[in-house]
Amino acid sequence: MDGDAQADEYRVRVRAPEHVRPVDGVSYDVVPTERLPPPSPVRKALAPRRPAGGGRN
Repeated sequence: MDGDAQADEYRVRVRAPEHVRPVDGVSYDVVPTERLPPPSPVRKALAPRRPAGGGRN
């Protein structure tokens, strides 16, 4: 590895304000956002299951 960083796109679905909140004094005016459609019933049924408690020990 030569130390170069490569830009990539990463999408995540969160339920605001349950999972996120703004940082005081930070402007989010230029942050791109888009509302993703809800997952289809098939995708929801086939999605991997997370262990209860978030998998933390």
